[in-house]
Amino acid sequence: MSFALQITEPIQTSITIVGKKHGIKKHEKVSDSGKKADCYHTVEPIRDPEKLAALRRYFHDKYDKTNNISMKQKHLRNHLIFIIGTNTALRISDILRLSWKDLLKKNKMFIKEHKTKKWNSKIITDDMKTAITEYYTFCADNGYETADNYYPFIYKFKSSITDYKTDCLRAEKAYIKVLKDAAKNVGINLEENNIGTHSLRKTFCYHYINLHKGDNNAVWQVQKILNHDNQTTTLRYTGISDDDINNNSFDVSNYYKSIDNGNYISPLSVEDKVTLSEKAIKELINYAYCLGKESMENDLDTDLQNIEALTDMLSELKL
Repeated sequence: MSFALQITEPIQTSITIVGKKHGIKKHEKVSDSGKKADCYHTVEPIRDPEKLAALRRYFHDKYDKTNNISMKQKHLRNHLIFIIGTNTALRISDILRLSWKDLLKKNKMFIKEHKTKKWNSKIITDDMKTAITEYYTFCADNGYETADNYYPFIYKFKSSITDYKTDCLRAEKAYIKVLKDAAKNVGINLEENNIGTHSLRKTFCYHYINLHKGDNNAVWQVQKILNHDNQTTTLRYTGISDDDINNNSFDVSNYYKSIDNGNYISPLSVEDKVTLSEKAIKELINYAYCLGKESMENDLDTDLQNIEALTDMLSELKL
């Protein structure tokens, strides 16, 4: 049994996620390109729900406005990368390595992370399924490759990929520019809020924490989602299950749908919640009743009947 109490002064919750190389990243050259890959200082999540909603629409609006099939394909692809990144917190290097076989899984995809070499599972939310189905259908209807062993974000078959790093760095560099242009077009000041591919990963974490501020385990869940090396022991002691994480991932996906519809208020941004036992609730009601009756002249039988009625009402609510 739980009960929501409104706090007069909202509890402020914040989190700083720090990981290796998330500060200054060294320059990496892309083979044969003569250009440098993504070089960023600290990138920011997309915090403003209005800007986030605008970015979620941006690529699809461009898709709707053009009749050029090649451009339509690129806009849908960019849209899908954005949706996957903000729903899974996967690194861009792992998103680019997803094949159609991975994307078309029914409920969950299993990924061997390129950086950590560890296996990770990601729930496929309804938000992702919609974008995946749309892109797959477009590709199938317009002659683009849809074989299971094809990698639609780097346009290669598994058998023809000789250098994952080169192919992915080129695709990552291209998407960085696409994402920065999109952010600028929706009104994000890039001088104040540096946006990069890691922003997708951080956006998921930021809104996950914001949506679950009342959950003491939320921070640990995010650390598990990020698959950081030093979280295994902590998670073993806290007992966080995959079901907890999957349910909260769906919450973030549903939150994205709500901001698409113009609802920019986080479910937990108006009031913070605490959980109380049934015994504590009854004690609070009893205490409040006793304080309120001091100015009344009810006899003892009436008081007892009123308290009994309040208790029955509490039971019927099934909080």
